Amino acid sequence: RMGKQSNLSAVQSMPSKDKPFVFVHIEKTGGTSMREFIADSAAEHQLTSFIPCHGGLHCITLSLPSSNGSSAADLSNTSVVAGHFFWDVWRGLPACGVSNQSSPLSCQPAVFVMGRHPIDRAISYYYQRCFQLASCIGYQRKIN
Repeated sequence: RMGKQSNLSAVQSMPSKDKPFVFVHIEKTGGTSMREFIADSAAEHQLTSFIPCHGGLHCITLSLPSSNGSSAADLSNTSVVAGHFFWDVWRGLPACGVSNQSSPLSCQPAVFVMGRHPIDRAISYYYQRCFQLASCIGYQRKIN
């Protein structure tokens, strides 16, 4: 509920290279579905995005490509970023670039992070990583 003290504008603007939308996907929080929605929405609005598992990007992409590396991508117009990234991933976008971590940003990112109850997340992680493996049989007996 937006009250009189809200600092949010009544109309939210579309992401742009100067005001990118960034989704930091924490593992096992339902973020895959959210990332799917973000990728579809970015495509629908013809926004340039960098979203692993979409647009030909490998799913295990944990950082933006370096601007001087051999795997460098053109991020100059990127306005949507979503994936398993470190908190300040937007600093790798050309429009947000800074020379060091203490410099002010030259862009204004809108950052979204989803959380999950830690016990539910741990159980989900266990079932994904260990439950079906033969090497985890002893743990299965103890937990079940």
